[in-house]
Amino acid sequence: MDKTVEKILYSKDKSTAAKQVAELTSEEQIWELMENYNWDDGYAVPLAAVSHPCFDRALALYLFWEIDEAPQHYYAGGEKGLREIYSYMLKYQPEEYPVLVKFCKTLVDGIRVGTYPISSHSYDTGFFGFDNPDLTESQTKLRMAKTKLKQKEYEDTFLMPVKAEADLFEDELKESQDGGR
Repeated sequence: MDKTVEKILYSKDKSTAAKQVAELTSEEQIWELMENYNWDDGYAVPLAAVSHPCFDRALALYLFWEIDEAPQHYYAGGEKGLREIYSYMLKYQPEEYPVLVKFCKTLVDGIRVGTYPISSHSYDTGFFGFDNPDLTESQTKLRMAKTKLKQKEYEDTFLMPVKAEADLFEDELKESQDGGR
């Protein structure tokens, strides 16, 4: 494990740990941090991560769909939606609640407006991606139906899978070669 990431993960002081996120210099470190983060330790470190310049689109969608349901509640109902679900936090950890709100707002707004760049990571949201050659015909049809259903709840930008930069380059190269024939 990266030493800087390890230092953040095992820091006893949440405030210090959040400030140490700024020391990370690569998307791999941010991924490693978020994949190993104990969410019981609060939202200060995740907030610092989603605000970091190396935080990428694939990780943003991964956090949104798989790691923590708070951003989905925020998406659906804003702060009011969070307030209902996280009322215990308001009562027992009132200092943590504004950090949660800011984390959710930063992540959701960042995905919505395209703040996070595409990098060397990919993430399959489970929606769109109908041209995926690894899917059977029935899997493709199921994915199409699932996508159509979720489009009633979410903007496409939250549903689109993310291909790594290298994969995008390979796809473009293949298209240009196929188009030239």
